[in-house]
Amino acid sequence: MFNHLSPTARTRPLRRVLTPIATGTALVALAMCSTAQAQVTPAMERLARQLETQTPIKDAKGEPPKSETDTSAPSYLLPAQIAVLQKILASAKPLVAVPVRATLASVQSAWAAFRDGSGNDSLGHLDTTLAALGNAQASLVEAIALANDNTDARLRGVQQQLSLTSQRIARDVNGHARAAGVSEARLDPADLQLAAADAAVGRGDHVGAAGSFALGLSLSANTLVFDIARFEANIHSAFDSKSVGHSYAISFGGQPHSSGKNGQARTAADAPATAQSPTKEMHVASVSKSITAILVMKLLADKGLSAETAVAPYLPSDWTRGAGVELLTFKSFMTHRSGIEQNGVQGSDYASLRAVIAKPVGSTGFQYNNANYGMLRVLAAGLLGIDPVNYAEFDAGSLTAAAFIIEAQTLYSGIGVSVDCGPADGKPTIQYRFPDTGNSGYAEPPRGLTCGGYGWHISAREITSVMANLRYSTNLVPTPYFTEMKADYLGFMNPAQYGSFANGKFGVYFGHGGDWSHGNGGLDSCYLMFPIVVEAAVLVNSNGGSYGPSGGHQCTALKESFDNAWVPK
Repeated sequence: MFNHLSPTARTRPLRRVLTPIATGTALVALAMCSTAQAQVTPAMERLARQLETQTPIKDAKGEPPKSETDTSAPSYLLPAQIAVLQKILASAKPLVAVPVRATLASVQSAWAAFRDGSGNDSLGHLDTTLAALGNAQASLVEAIALANDNTDARLRGVQQQLSLTSQRIARDVNGHARAAGVSEARLDPADLQLAAADAAVGRGDHVGAAGSFALGLSLSANTLVFDIARFEANIHSAFDSKSVGHSYAISFGGQPHSSGKNGQARTAADAPATAQSPTKEMHVASVSKSITAILVMKLLADKGLSAETAVAPYLPSDWTRGAGVELLTFKSFMTHRSGIEQNGVQGSDYASLRAVIAKPVGSTGFQYNNANYGMLRVLAAGLLGIDPVNYAEFDAGSLTAAAFIIEAQTLYSGIGVSVDCGPADGKPTIQYRFPDTGNSGYAEPPRGLTCGGYGWHISAREITSVMANLRYSTNLVPTPYFTEMKADYLGFMNPAQYGSFANGKFGVYFGHGGDWSHGNGGLDSCYLMFPIVVEAAVLVNSNGGSYGPSGGHQCTALKESFDNAWVPK
């Protein structure tokens, strides 16, 4: 077994989500390192010695399928207009700068409301979004009147884009209400307001349009209610009979709500046959990136640093740095914009990471690569003050991996969650092909030496606990650091690359998918944090299935399960 926590720590019952994290002597009793320690602890040493007996396993290529950027989506339009307004403000005359600054503040408020979602199970955050866009339109009228005799094309362009954003939000909800079965009679008042808004845009009255879009949205949203029982039923419909085995969990309002399973974690071909369970851990592939990102953000918070911090001081001191490495930040790696993809990355093991850092940085455009998060494993050790150069008695890769794993276990055990970079279950979950061939599947090996972008083992119920703690408490990271994660999609799928998962009818759906394939088995995983107080995770220990109404990716199926749980009020 690959078990690094004490039996007590691993078997403690799941605590309520908002229980404060263990501190002081409780953490010392776990014999694990903290960010205040720069020495190798006994637990770290034991794990490092275990890892020294392993051979790094090269990456299995796995990436959630990208989709085209939806340039009409609010998650694209709102950040784009913020960037435009910031550029206008930088060169605006003092008199014009006042209303432009007010416009910018209103658009930023609209984006925050749309991105952060509701504090309950209503769509109130969309009302807040459109109200803020109405304020922005009013400020824009003043700015245009003061700018260059009413001919500032850039400000007029912002006007148009903000109206398109209001229109998209209002019509998405109105269209969903109609598709959900709300009667035409109930939607007539909303339809009239939306038609009036469109007409107002046509005649250039963007302020009037904003008010009508907001009212049309409110009237449409008031016909819908979220049915969490329907959500759970939709998940069953999407995944049952589509996999060898799967489990799911749902949290609501920061607390565990429900969970379920179907099929086998192990078939008779890999005796003993074992049923799936929402409490049974399994490898979660690229969902690991979120687990890693949270840990790194916690370590940055402990030092008062941000994701914009340069990584160079936290790399092993004997690593050669290629041209441009000094400019890379933690954000560069968390957003797959480090430029290492073009440098022939061979894997996420220590030697491969060291070799790629010695090369000049390539293009820093988005290039998905597990090695970005493998690098965060080494950087986490650096943030903890562990420079392997100072510990010649240890293998450097084993030592940095041990520091990373132990620190993660310290963090997550504080909320009653066990994580490991290998199976810690006496009857570990096996991965299969779907449909089941009746043959033995793929047994996931320990991946401690390459863990980070993949490799974490955790259960569906524990994933929702992690995300609820992240969202509703400061047990994992301080609130400003969670805000930074959302703003820059640190550890989350960015709608620019994964719009089919992250762009939702009701806001931004933060989460990550995992796709893992081997000759005799694979897995599909996904979790999403929805714009209302709901989180859900689905773990499938087979691949090759087609899920949900669209018959596609597991994240799409989870998203559709949520969207189709909004029913007539």
